[in-house]
Amino acid sequence: MRRCTSRSWAGRGIRNSELLNRISGDYDVLITGDTNMRHQQQLARFDVAVIVLHPRLKVIDQLVELVPAALSAISTAPRGQATIIRSG
Repeated sequence: MRRCTSRSWAGRGIRNSELLNRISGDYDVLITGDTNMRHQQQLARFDVAVIVLHPRLKVIDQLVELVPAALSAISTAPRGQATIIRSG
């Protein structure tokens, strides 16, 4: 597991398409809170699964609640598609 900050990608103005290009084929999964990525990008072009955390509100308590479901989804998330993890 690596975070964007460990790769010096955060805060550099890297667009989602560029990030997906950089990780495609080298990483298995991207976990993101960007709920619009699946509508803005043609995920089928990229060899990486995308897991989208979709809490009711983007506050840490609600994001943390989604982590167990996101971890469970990693092994089955299909590449080139978004797997949405929503609050119950």
